[in-house]
Amino acid sequence: MQSFELEEMALFLIRDADEAEMWIDRWAVSYPIVQTAEADSRQTVSEWQHAIQTAFEHIVSRNIAVVAHGVGVSAFFWHGCTKPTS
Repeated sequence: MQSFELEEMALFLIRDADEAEMWIDRWAVSYPIVQTAEADSRQTVSEWQHAIQTAFEHIVSRNIAVVAHGVGVSAFFWHGCTKPTS
């Protein structure tokens, strides 16, 4: 990765809705492009997939760093497993 690519890197934060805002939100101040999503333990996998995909579609960078915690980690991994249904 070239240095100019790092300057254009987007940050994709996936929060656990059951947790209070915390350190994960501090990451946002260091990136020029930030997109967030939230996952809730009471949601279905399909709802997680939809939330992650909707947020992901708004990212305009080719280089993306993903930071997730709690249920957000599961939501991110499930996102790629099956196609979400409406």
